[in-house]
Amino acid sequence: MKKLFLAAAAAVLMTGCMKLDMDVELRKDGTASMAFTYAVNSQYASEEDMADGEHEIQHFNVDGTDYIGYTDSTTYNSYDELTKDMTSVSEDGATMFSSAKAEKKTGLFKNTYVFDAVTENLAGEETEAEEGDEDYSAMMADMIKASFSVTMPGKVTVYSGGTLEGNKVSFNLIANQINTYHVESSELNVVNICICVIVLIVVAAIAIYLLTKGKKPAADGFDAAYASSDGGTFGSQTPAQDSFTSAQDRPVQDAFQAAEAPQEKADGTDEDSPLL
Repeated sequence: MKKLFLAAAAAVLMTGCMKLDMDVELRKDGTASMAFTYAVNSQYASEEDMADGEHEIQHFNVDGTDYIGYTDSTTYNSYDELTKDMTSVSEDGATMFSSAKAEKKTGLFKNTYVFDAVTENLAGEETEAEEGDEDYSAMMADMIKASFSVTMPGKVTVYSGGTLEGNKVSFNLIANQINTYHVESSELNVVNICICVIVLIVVAAIAIYLLTKGKKPAADGFDAAYASSDGGTFGSQTPAQDSFTSAQDRPVQDAFQAAEAPQEKADGTDEDSPLL
């Protein structure tokens, strides 16, 4: 970042016509990336002039004007690494961003992402246009064509100025003044929502089980009372029923046996026995 800023500053001093674009992307996983495009009007520089041995030289067309330059892309493991690089100061004390901050706020059902940044006056404080000096401002805007964009995770909900396209907000960076950027976005916290749904399902299942189990003992008591009152269940006989049946059948069996048995006389002899 320091090297790119110094090269850009040198281009302004030498040619007075430069293209400077910065594209920042914040990702859901906490990582980030930044692409820095630096180019000079091809009328003032050639491919050999721009070659540094590290980047591929490209041609950019801006409003019909050809620029020669390159794009440098960097990936960061955290938002803090990104903002630290954005605000890094070169050896001569120059910096492009006076402040930059990016953070992720995790909520129960929603995650919120916030990005804030402030750019310095790229033309220097002594070149600030006085109020009403429209010609000077127009000249500076023509000298440095700069832009800044930030791509946010989730849906963009708040942004100051700029143009929104999808979840990307693009700003025109005015070279001879301080620029302030503020963007917010949000997304549903799917993980927490799924956990809450699972917990609710488990709690509901436990509640239904406990209610069902609480009613079962009453039904068992009713069945026991019913069994004791009628002497048993349907389709089976209890000992009490067996006794009742035996008592009913016994007189008939005794009478039948008495009819078949020999009759005894009063003297103790059988009626059918032969006379002695």
